[in-house]
Amino acid sequence: MPGCRQGPMADAIHHPQATFLGRTRPPDHLVPLSGGRVEEEWRALEARLLGAGGQVFRLGALDSPPGEVFAKIQAVAIDAAGLTYVLEQRRGEVRIFDNSGALVQVVGRSGNGPGELRNPLSLAFTAAGELLVGDLSRQVHVFRRVSDEYFYDRSLRLDVSARSMCVMDDRMFVHGVNLPDAVLIHEFDLQGRKIRAFGKAYASP
Repeated sequence: MPGCRQGPMADAIHHPQATFLGRTRPPDHLVPLSGGRVEEEWRALEARLLGAGGQVFRLGALDSPPGEVFAKIQAVAIDAAGLTYVLEQRRGEVRIFDNSGALVQVVGRSGNGPGELRNPLSLAFTAAGELLVGDLSRQVHVFRRVSDEYFYDRSLRLDVSARSMCVMDDRMFVHGVNLPDAVLIHEFDLQGRKIRAFGKAYASP
């Protein structure tokens, strides 16, 4: 899905699988974000993702170096600088690649300690350039960028697991079901304080 429409990730592209995307048609339920036509925005999204010449680079193969072998890719994000963030769920880490496909940093590791990822689900970025990683453990781990590297800063405890999330200004919007209310969207500040929740899951008649 497209990233938030504000802040440094306004043009970021998120996709749940690290597969090559060919020409596709926009889903029927899409609503234009900028008042334009869905088809035009969809093609613009494809152009940013694939580049003018089609596929930019491919990550992952059985005979690749260890950093490029994937067990389960949970999320992918491309930032405005062209860096690609791949959330490897089973190894509990975020791998960052430059625009040539070279691995430049691995953020986090599997575990239950500070800065460790138990069952990561989602990625997002703050206006300050922090990397957020949502975990099934109902935490969002925050990594602060210093120079060209990310370092663990803190963890936010939520009342839902962040299946996906998006940051706009100083608010974090999390998609996660909180039973028994089955509310879908939860709004938090960047300290993890709940602001509101809205949107109900579909219930068949």
